[in-house]
Amino acid sequence: MTKIEKKRLLNFLLKQKSSFSFSRLKELDLVKKNKNCRYLDNKEIAFIMLSFYFEENLKQLDLLIPKIKRIKSTTAKIKQFLQFQLEADLKKKNFLKKSFLFLVTEKKVSQILDYFFSTSSKMWSLAGDTATDINYYSKRLILALSLIHISEPTRPLYI
Repeated sequence: MTKIEKKRLLNFLLKQKSSFSFSRLKELDLVKKNKNCRYLDNKEIAFIMLSFYFEENLKQLDLLIPKIKRIKSTTAKIKQFLQFQLEADLKKKNFLKKSFLFLVTEKKVSQILDYFFSTSSKMWSLAGDTATDINYYSKRLILALSLIHISEPTRPLYI
């Protein structure tokens, strides 16, 4: 699939509140018309779309760079990134729930963890973090755990 086709399908899926299922993607008109999807099954299309969504989500953090440059404190920069990410995730809450549920049922929990860790790592990098020791990983893990816990606050946080 081309980037434009992925973007079109992703926008369609994000607009659907509850009427789509990752196990029935081949039934969508957008997918039926796409010649590149002809030989793919539902799971393959879903994995392509989710990978594309995660990549696009990371690119959205770059939009904050001009705003972040005016902030001196790294902690304040991280707060700004965290607020931006949580607001973006809240707008796409139903899509993310379906995505994570699909990935869990397909035993791809590592993709979920990679999404949160990559997001937190990008936040720290854009905030100007220069740590190279154990702090590099601890900062990113703590922020990733915060993102996971805030994304689903009804669940207890076990460490």
